[in-house]
Amino acid sequence: MLAQPQLIVRFMTVKSKQALNRGVMIGGAFILCMTGVAFTVGALSNAYFARNEAVVCDIQDKEALLDPGPKGDAVLKPVLPEASDEVKKRAKKFVAYRLPGEPESQPLRYILRTPGMKFEKTADGKRDVIRPGLISIARSIDAGTTMKGDVDKIIPKFVDSAFPRWFGVVFLLTLLAAAMSTLSSQFHTMGTAIGRDVVERLTRSEPGRSITITRLGIVVGLIVAVVLGKIVGDNIIALATAIFFGLCAAAFLPAFVGGLFWRRMTRTGAIASIVTGFLVSTLWLLFINGKTAGGVGICNALFDRPNLVPAGWSVTWTVVDPLFVALPISVLVAIAVSLLTRPMDKAYVDYCFGGPKPEAR
Repeated sequence: MLAQPQLIVRFMTVKSKQALNRGVMIGGAFILCMTGVAFTVGALSNAYFARNEAVVCDIQDKEALLDPGPKGDAVLKPVLPEASDEVKKRAKKFVAYRLPGEPESQPLRYILRTPGMKFEKTADGKRDVIRPGLISIARSIDAGTTMKGDVDKIIPKFVDSAFPRWFGVVFLLTLLAAAMSTLSSQFHTMGTAIGRDVVERLTRSEPGRSITITRLGIVVGLIVAVVLGKIVGDNIIALATAIFFGLCAAAFLPAFVGGLFWRRMTRTGAIASIVTGFLVSTLWLLFINGKTAGGVGICNALFDRPNLVPAGWSVTWTVVDPLFVALPISVLVAIAVSLLTRPMDKAYVDYCFGGPKPEAR
């Protein structure tokens, strides 16, 4: 998280070391709670779905069939009555249902049919109750997914099933608030990069002009984000976010930490670390990691292969996150290049670390 540009911008606004120390204490507890809750809820959702879930609904078909495709890995689709015997033979059994109040025009929902599934009635006898008895990943299998399910649907389905409706509304509002906070910093970072780091550096323009360019950059970034959000699908956005986080950590974290805490860090070492981390992470994302390489599709388009893992390598390399490869290499490059290049002026380094201001020569 320290390497993300939108957070670095906030760190730069800290007024004093005392404020920073307070922020570390509060922020550390906050991050621990948020991360701890995510990991705990993610794991315990298996126990909830398997033991406690009860879906109050109107059952439409207890023997609905969905087709997983010839290889069993295609997107599940309802089997039509006129389908061939081959399709009906490979089809999987599901229960088709509607939630109370859903219109007939809305597509049916599906739950994987298992021998242990239980069917009941509500106390008034007006609604059906399904107790699926499935773990969380199995509950994410639906028409529109493959038989592997969709992990992104687990927590929304858990919130929708385990909590009252008002909690779901509050949960959605918290997500929107977090998104708005992040977007604000992201757009300001993009605008500043365009105005200060690009235009002002290249044209040597006055500061007032760069502020105008910065504002225009924010507007352009906002428009591009809205257009891309309309064009691409949700899965691509989630994949792009994961790629962005990994690239930031591999490229910026060694230089950022080295500049703050290591007096021997040099400008050349920081640049070499950033370039190396970016290139290694990008190559691993596009040509080795199975999820991102398959999702982006560049490797398949260029080499007609989902990834470039050599034949002698274990298949587990395709699930290794690029961060675990690119970050150590970026750190080693930062250290090696800094030690091999001329150190910065000692008086200036001492000043950066809180010493007296060096005299002008």
